[in-house]
Amino acid sequence: MKRILSMIIIVILLINVSPAFAGGDADALASAGVLSPSIAGSQQVLKQDMAVYVTRMLGKEQEAKRVQVLPAFNDVEDPMYRPYIAWMVMNEYISGETDFLFGYNQTTTVQELCAVWLRVLDYWPSWDGVMMMARDVGLLDGVVASASTPVTVDLFAEIGLHALDTPKKNHDVSIGSINPSGVSSQSFTYATANSVRQIGEKKIRIAFTKPTYTMFTVKGSESYGKKIKLITWDESHSVATLEMTTAFEDLTYTVHAGDLSLGFVGEEAHVADIYLNSTTFAKVNDYMAETYFTALNQFGETVRFPDLYFGVSIDAIAGISMNKIVLTTTKAFPDDSFILYGADAKTGTEIRKLVRIKEAGSSVNYMKFGDLTNASTTAMDYKMNFGDLGDHYDWRIPVYVYDEFGRIIPKKDFYRYKVKFAVSLGDAFVDADLFEGDPVPYVRIKPTDVNAETQDIRLQLTAGSMTKTYLFMVTGKAALDRFEFFAPDEILVENEEIEIPFNAYDIRGNRVDQYDDLINANIVFVNADAFVWRREPVTGRAQLFYKPVRTRYEMARLNNKLVSARMIVDPEPKPEAIAGIDQDVLLAMIKGHEITIQKRNLQYIDEYGRNIPSTSKYLIGYPTRVEVDGVSQGYVTVSSVSGDFRFTGVEEGKENFRAYLYDSGESEDLLGSDYEFTVASYDLSSIEEFTLSMDEVLYGGAAVGIDREDYKRKVNVEGKIDGFTLEIPDSAISVQTPSPHISKVGTTIQGNISDEDTVSYENEVVLVTVNNGETIYNYQIPMKVSNEKPKAVRIDTAENPMSGLESDESSFEPSKNLVVLKKGTTDYNAYLNASTKKNLLETPVRFEVIDQYNTTNGIKPLYYTLSVQKAEGSSGVYSIHPTDGILSYSGSPADGDLLTIKAMGLNDVEGTMVIAIKK
Repeated sequence: MKRILSMIIIVILLINVSPAFAGGDADALASAGVLSPSIAGSQQVLKQDMAVYVTRMLGKEQEAKRVQVLPAFNDVEDPMYRPYIAWMVMNEYISGETDFLFGYNQTTTVQELCAVWLRVLDYWPSWDGVMMMARDVGLLDGVVASASTPVTVDLFAEIGLHALDTPKKNHDVSIGSINPSGVSSQSFTYATANSVRQIGEKKIRIAFTKPTYTMFTVKGSESYGKKIKLITWDESHSVATLEMTTAFEDLTYTVHAGDLSLGFVGEEAHVADIYLNSTTFAKVNDYMAETYFTALNQFGETVRFPDLYFGVSIDAIAGISMNKIVLTTTKAFPDDSFILYGADAKTGTEIRKLVRIKEAGSSVNYMKFGDLTNASTTAMDYKMNFGDLGDHYDWRIPVYVYDEFGRIIPKKDFYRYKVKFAVSLGDAFVDADLFEGDPVPYVRIKPTDVNAETQDIRLQLTAGSMTKTYLFMVTGKAALDRFEFFAPDEILVENEEIEIPFNAYDIRGNRVDQYDDLINANIVFVNADAFVWRREPVTGRAQLFYKPVRTRYEMARLNNKLVSARMIVDPEPKPEAIAGIDQDVLLAMIKGHEITIQKRNLQYIDEYGRNIPSTSKYLIGYPTRVEVDGVSQGYVTVSSVSGDFRFTGVEEGKENFRAYLYDSGESEDLLGSDYEFTVASYDLSSIEEFTLSMDEVLYGGAAVGIDREDYKRKVNVEGKIDGFTLEIPDSAISVQTPSPHISKVGTTIQGNISDEDTVSYENEVVLVTVNNGETIYNYQIPMKVSNEKPKAVRIDTAENPMSGLESDESSFEPSKNLVVLKKGTTDYNAYLNASTKKNLLETPVRFEVIDQYNTTNGIKPLYYTLSVQKAEGSSGVYSIHPTDGILSYSGSPADGDLLTIKAMGLNDVEGTMVIAIKK
């Protein structure tokens, strides 16, 4: 949701493509009249210009121009700026360097800009706390800059759009949606030339000019690639974030996204900023005092183990312990302030702070409420309209209270700091209690009046003269007022069920999407048998499903209001032509070798131009026959074996082929021959570009309790030529290693460590030679050889890593994952456990234990368990193979059956997955 609200900001970007992320933001602000269209994105923003831009983004330009009393800043030379500066000063968003000097013609820094936007958002941190709070509220999401970085136009636009997307403190609505500026009335999106940039130690972000569906590989300037741990997309599916398993270095990298190649220069992460949580050290005893610090890299990420040195201007020793600075002395600490020096050993990044030491006391330095979150097992994810949920639901609001040393105060110590909690408005409509939490206390809220009109609720924290409030709304149950449903974009297939999008609103304008509310509403479908409501098990939302018939219009009534949608239904898609070959089929080979194209590798299209999946029951049952031929030129030969087409390289060259599609029924009609393709054959000596890949962790010895055979690794070598990637035969590859801790057989290597040892060797190397017959290419692959026992840090499902359970340690919190199940398809036959049982999933649920090196190393769960919660009317009998993890059933499952699968693995690892049955 963070970026979506600012996506309501600038629609012009949809037609205005620029070469970088922030550049797109700046173009949007220029289109909205905030910036001059001719201003360069790299131009630095002066302080007086910053005042103008912020005023315009808030929609207050005309109000500012009416200001009569102007501040007495003697250095503001151009009178045009004075009303804007005056309006900002009146609202306490900015202040001058002195009562008479503004800072005219000085460049704005990131810390100064963040301080302004935080005040606009009603946050008032200390100067030292500005950057930390800016990251907390999201102003610096994806921003690569330190506190002292000069603000350019591009950087101003990027931070400013984050700010417009952010609600004021204790509010639900973003400031961009309530201020009448030209910016907030438009729509924002990532409109950018296809580009890539690094946004973290291990992260890069790729933007496309339109929604994109592709896979990625990342290659370094060295001869081997980087492994991708996780790929996430934004809601528009045009911006992808890739997280690697290892950090980037100061090298050139190439991202391959389908046919697109994008290059960027990587940066090795380093400490860029060091922040103190408090400039006051807490006195532990007469000889020890402490405070906390945070080190950030240039991407704004916390550096977990920085190599820092600290010193002080008094007779004391400064050291660090995790994220804590500890002062020790043999003399009494002084009462006066003194200077703390800090520096990063690698980059030389320095801080110099005036600090002091105080007795650990009872002063509150800062308080705030967190975001309203749902803590129920099933509930909605929005903040209002939950007054009708009763005792089965509760909501939580984190409470952050910090002492003068920057430490979080637990609830049990609130009395010492005179911290009190109360519901100061609307207490008759909710029950609210304060509880101890981990890591912070929280307020638990339950609505009490299910029939309440919209009611404001205000929570309040007090500590002495300090008061913090949190405002939200409770809305009781209201009658359904409007319902509409929509036809999907695609042409529907007769009798194949599909989910239908819909909107429903009550008389108060609140969106209604809960199953319990809609199933009892007066919604009547004319073709009632074609529609069915289902409950989404995790959230309780309603889902509307439709099984198409030949009807082209579907209708529903709500309170006698007619709702209709035009559905285009095709009774049976028939293949009419061959569209092409899947990207994973290689169309080039080394001379003397062969590649194979199977009938299923070809893509088929129907009369509407849609792709028919190779697993479609219509394609499987349709009588098709494929033939491939070409004019023989002596470069490549083709042969057919059981419907597969084998291409063999004879000489170096390219040869054209054509694929024909026939109806193999009685008519033997030619359906299509519109796919032409080229197959290339290359001499090994023609290939001069090679890429190598190999796991960079080797295990040796049997001390880990796993067979040595599981730890053999093979170097994979691929050649690049004319855009093709070719597998290089082992006969052209030789592997050597100077390391006594690595042994090899051919191109296979494995660790060589005594079984009795438990050690790791970090700086080992494998030497790989590729001989193309004319030139010898030498490569080095750095390796780590270890005999340490693998430590399980994560459990993934082998086929769907996104649903894995993640933790820094080897114990895991349960995770709920919805798997949409289909049954009765041909693919299930491969997983039959018995003649009366069918597998529920297209691919069996298989867990993998991932170790600290992000490898599986052959580790498998010891056993699986299954517990079942059946829905009403279910007669399904479920079982799971205790060691293979194959899920099967018999009987008649019902919608809403919940299966909880647990996988027990090494190191007492337990992974949990919840599956909801969909018939």
